[in-house]
Amino acid sequence: MSPYRLNVTYPSEKQERTQQLTMAQNDERDASAPGQRSGNTPERVSGTRRRSKRSDQTKEQIMEAAARVFADYGYDSASLDSIAANAGMTKGTLYYHFDSKEAIYSAVLVRFLGESHDRIVEIAQEDRPMAEIVEAIIDDQLDDTLRPEKRYIHYQEMLRVNDETRLIVREAQRRYEWALADILERGQKTGVVTDGDPRLLALILIGTIGRTARWYRPEGRIPVDEYRETMKRLLLHGYLTDRARNS
Repeated sequence: MSPYRLNVTYPSEKQERTQQLTMAQNDERDASAPGQRSGNTPERVSGTRRRSKRSDQTKEQIMEAAARVFADYGYDSASLDSIAANAGMTKGTLYYHFDSKEAIYSAVLVRFLGESHDRIVEIAQEDRPMAEIVEAIIDDQLDDTLRPEKRYIHYQEMLRVNDETRLIVREAQRRYEWALADILERGQKTGVVTDGDPRLLALILIGTIGRTARWYRPEGRIPVDEYRETMKRLLLHGYLTDRARNS
């Protein structure tokens, strides 16, 4: 055995994360603080707002990149290095904005749910017949099952998060569910939507469409148009024909 030993200490994951974070913080400070200013001057306030906006834009860029990586590789196989590379930034920048891969994942889920919530609320406020509003909401949900990043992340990966993250995501889910239930209840009052507990109807609708994300593939045997029209027909009219219902 060689009498010489290399005195090399490899950084732990926590040390590496601290180093990356420090580097990112220095980069952010150098890029956003051209000079030292004292007091709450208009220039200082304006600079703070620009940094805040830039920080929000960076977080959005990270979440968009993470959604693509999670969809391509799955949560377990996705790495912070691959997310950083996809976003075109360093891993230290990721740590500057998010504590962990799971924090990024949670933010992506909550963002998707928030977008879905805002869309159906906007659809419900449109000036058109209630039946068209319900159909448009179904169309919107079907669109989600056709987006690779949403299909994989939202519908297939929820079991991989811890209890704390699950609570955060579940709160966003409930917000969406109650918004949909309120819309369906409005439809019931106008005689458009069938009777039943509005939230139960909302959960059935979400579950029915969401479950198809586990097995439907747009590139498979059934064309997208046929998938969409079949799902809408079943959801809007049920399995029985008008003749069967009237017999």
